Amino acid sequence: MLRPTLELPAWSVASEEQAQEIHDVSLRLLEEAGIAFYDDESVEILRSNGVEVDDEQIARFDRETIEHFLKMPPPTFEHTARNPEKSVILGDNHIVFAPVAGPPFAHDMERGRREGTLADLENFIKMSNATPYLHQQGTEIVVPGDVPFHERALDINYAHI
Repeated sequence: MLRPTLELPAWSVASEEQAQEIHDVSLRLLEEAGIAFYDDESVEILRSNGVEVDDEQIARFDRETIEHFLKMPPPTFEHTARNPEKSVILGDNHIVFAPVAGPPFAHDMERGRREGTLADLENFIKMSNATPYLHQQGTEIVVPGDVPFHERALDINYAHI
């Protein structure tokens, strides 16, 4: 499998000062507003790592904790596939091509633009698997609007399997 890398110099849409300002505001949001977690195991993991979680299961992260965990991930890692030839390296200058995720609509020549369905999702998954130019299937290539929301994640995963 072709494993392309980006050899062009890095390009940024923000100056270092702007990027730092975005980072500072995100840290402030995590400190003051926090994130709601609705899974008891996640809450316990957060608490065991020094994160403050209130009675409503809203976690508030102090800057030092965030900075500590931001230093932990490696610069690259391998996303291992069942077929080792399909494994990809993520990070650094490695490029991974995958289909877009999350569009609510599908379009074809016969039916035009319409709300996506599970059948559309399954067809997009088949097309993604058939092309040698994509390295991964993606996730929700199109939203299957005909599947109830509370079942959707399971049906999407089953379609990928």
